[in-house]
This record gives sequence, structure tokens and C-alpha cells, in this order.
Amino acid sequence: MGQMPGLSPCCGGTRRVTVSCCFDRGLERSRGPELPVAGETCADGFGLSVHFSFAVRDSVIQVVMFRATTCVPLVAYCELLAERVTGMTLRDAIRVQPGDLVRDLPEVPPARWDRAALCVRALRSAIGRAVLLAPSSTLREGGSS
Repeated sequence: MGQMPGLSPCCGGTRRVTVSCCFDRGLERSRGPELPVAGETCADGFGLSVHFSFAVRDSVIQVVMFRATTCVPLVAYCELLAERVTGMTLRDAIRVQPGDLVRDLPEVPPARWDRAALCVRALRSAIGRAVLLAPSSTLREGGSS
């Protein structure tokens, strides 16, 4: 399931990790339908907000969608995070740190790095929801029993 329809890699067979490419892919992804597991909408004091939803099977994130305020670094960080956690277990995805996103998109100015923390907080809200909804057997190491 991993790749979204209509989201083709930039410049050949690999996805480029630039703010521009992540923003473009993020705009496409954010137009899709909300998925079954949805977190709370997280907002900051500047009017920015993010909401993640995803589909999970055997505690592995299958597909990720998000809605975010149109802010280039915010949407780019959301897309990078969505791409990164697709295929991860919930346990691994919750370990992603804002600094991981900041490091992978170095052209975002330091004054906008707080957007990465907002994305991670919104993703963790959705992960928390998935944990609450899932039978305990699907969250054990190694998948379902």
C-alpha cells in the first residue's frame, strides 16, 4: 500500500528530499481522505495546525494522511514524516524526533524548526489513538499473535 496514487518520485526513481519536493508531495497527500486512525489537531501559538491520520495493520503503519495549515516548512516536514513512518511499527514511529526532520531538511531556516516539533506532536497523537484502539495482541513485538 505504501505509495499514494499520483505521487511520483521527483527526478527519476528516488524521491528528492528538499523542502520544495516535500511540499509539492505534501500538498497532494493532504487532499486525500481521512484514514481510520486519527489523532487530535495540534496547534501552536502562531495559528498553525496539523492533524495526522493513518491506517494500521498488525501495528504497522500502512498509509498516512495529514491536514496542515499551508506553511511551506510545515507541509514539507509533515510530508517527510509521513513518508518516513509509512511501513514502520507504531513503536518505531513514536521514536522519531523533531531533530530528525530538521536534519533531513537543512534548508529550513532555524526560525521555522518549531514546525518539525508540531508535526511530531500531531503524529504522536495519532499513534496514541492507534494504541488505544488496537487489541493488545497487535502491539506486541513482532506483530500480531
